[in-house]
Parts: sequence; structure tokens; C-alpha cells
Amino acid sequence: MLNVLFFPHDEGAPRIVQTECRISILPGGAEEHHIDFSSLQIPGFTSLPVGPLEQPTPSAGPGAGQTRLYLAFDDCFAINDAPPNRAARTLTRGRAHTAWAGALLGYRAREPAMTIAQFEDVSMADVPAFAAFLTEHGAPASSSRAAPDPALDPARMGLFFERLRAASSFVDDDAEPPLNWGTFDGAGLRSARAWQPPELDEGRAEREQSMETRLVLVFRLVVVEEFVRLRAQLSKIVAEEVMRALLTILVCGASVYGTWRFVVLPILSLPGMLFGMVSTVLRAAMRLCWGVLILLMGVVV
Repeated sequence: MLNVLFFPHDEGAPRIVQTECRISILPGGAEEHHIDFSSLQIPGFTSLPVGPLEQPTPSAGPGAGQTRLYLAFDDCFAINDAPPNRAARTLTRGRAHTAWAGALLGYRAREPAMTIAQFEDVSMADVPAFAAFLTEHGAPASSSRAAPDPALDPARMGLFFERLRAASSFVDDDAEPPLNWGTFDGAGLRSARAWQPPELDEGRAEREQSMETRLVLVFRLVVVEEFVRLRAQLSKIVAEEVMRALLTILVCGASVYGTWRFVVLPILSLPGMLFGMVSTVLRAAMRLCWGVLILLMGVVV
């Protein structure tokens, strides 16, 4: 068994957990370790180095090489609604530059990790190093920062990630020649026995088909809900536009009636009023003239 440091998302502190670490013996006699990261609540992961290279301790035994701490986490936690990691928040006291979410896993790998995947135990004494990494990761670049470690070159780390992904699937069923695997006890291979192919999971196809059916139903439900929402929104928009059109028609009608009643009709009736006034004046003038003429004729006679 291998000791790793588990950072659960729903607990306030990390803890040491033991996970099965299978060891395959390659044709050249080298060991390659395999960890099932999916069993530790990390289905698809990215692994980043934590701190510098560490020299082997006296208790590591002869032939031990350099090691480095690594932190594995879900590489999609920022977009898949993963719950915030309480353990990381507690260790960083809320000062982390990255909003860590989902489960996190700390482990120790032998270097150079890009050539072969081999792991060693992690202890609670490594927690401060992980806390420092969780706090500083994602911080703005600074000119005073130390020069990068050549061992952390992105291309090399990418190769390492691919090796870890391959290692997390245990032993390839089609590998030739058949490999031997044993149990990891923290120092090396304790016991080995002939590799046995995994048992065939007969219910896997049914589970996958059931999962596909559930996904289709969920997709249909989402589509129906979105259609209902859009239809309600469209109905609301149509009702508002109809009400606005009716108010516009009413205002325009009232404006036209007022203009006709109080502007156009008075203007049309103005010539008649002027003609009547002129006629009255002319009639009065004629009557005055006749009166004066009759008066003059009476005086002459």
C-alpha cells in the first residue's frame, strides 16, 4: 500500500490515506508503479510539482534517488461546478490565488519522473510544503522570483502527465509479454506473482447504456424547459408590443380629432365669417348713402 495525502473537499484538513499501488516489472527489470487515481475521487487529473527536488533520507536505503512532491487535481474543476475544497481553504487561510475545488491528492514521485512512474510514501510532515504551494499557485508573476527549475520544463511535465494518465489505468490487458506485479510497501516490491487479467464486467455495457439513456432524458428535459421558457418570454414580448401599438393608435386618433375640431374647422369657417362682416358693412354704407341722398333732395325742393 502507498501513503498519499488526501485533501477532501468537505473536510477542514488533509489526511493520510492508503491506496493500492501495483508494480509492474518491465522486461529490463525496472519497476513501474500504477495508482488508480479515479478511486480517490479524481477522475481526470493534472499533476503539478510541489517544491524543489529532495535528496534521499538515510532511512531510504541504498540506491534511493531524488524525489519530489506532486499535487494531483481535477483539471476541469473551474468549469464543472466542483465544490470548493475546504481543506485547501483552511491550510491557506483563505489567501490562495487559486479557487481550489474538488478533491486534491498529494503524492511523492521519484525523479526523473518523466522516464518512469515510481512513487514513495507521503507523511503529515509534508503538509507545510503543500500549504505553501496551494497559497502561492496562480500568484501574479514577479521579477524577483527565482529562476525556474529546468526539471519543470512544460514539455517534460506534459510527458510526465501522460505517463501518469497511462499509469492510472493499471496494466494494459494486451501488454506483451505478460508482466508481473506486486504490492508496494513504501520501499519497493515486496512480493510478486503472475499477472492475472481483470475480471470481465458483464454489467458494464448495461450501466453505460443506462447512463446514455439518462443523459438523453436529461437533455430532452433541458430542451423542453428551455423551449417553455422561450415561449413564455416570447408571449410576454408580443403582449407588450400589442399594448404599445394600441396606445399609439389611441394617441394618434385623439391627436387627429383634436386637430380637426379645434384647428382645421375654425380655419375653414374663417372666410364665411369675413364675407358676412363685409356684407353687413356694405349694407350699412348703402343705407347711409340713401338716407343722405333723400335728405338732400328734401332740402332742394
